Amino acid sequence: MPLDVRPNAVKVAVVVFFITATVAVCSGLPMCVSSWRSATAAVISYIGATFAIKAINSIVMSAMVTEQIKQNQRRKEDTGAGGN
Repeated sequence: MPLDVRPNAVKVAVVVFFITATVAVCSGLPMCVSSWRSATAAVISYIGATFAIKAINSIVMSAMVTEQIKQNQRRKEDTGAGGN
């Protein structure tokens, strides 16, 4: 079952935004700088999470298709051997 890309990427971006904002504010940076850095980090993490989730989905789907093909081949071999 593939993962939903957008909701998971948004969750990652929101978490990264707040973590980055908290660290920036605690380190004494002005709010404007903190906001820009946090927004930039959130956008970059959203893009990265999107690519990562799509890669995970591709790997999982490939494995599922391969396993299904193997099961179909085993069934054909089992039914073919019993028919002779």
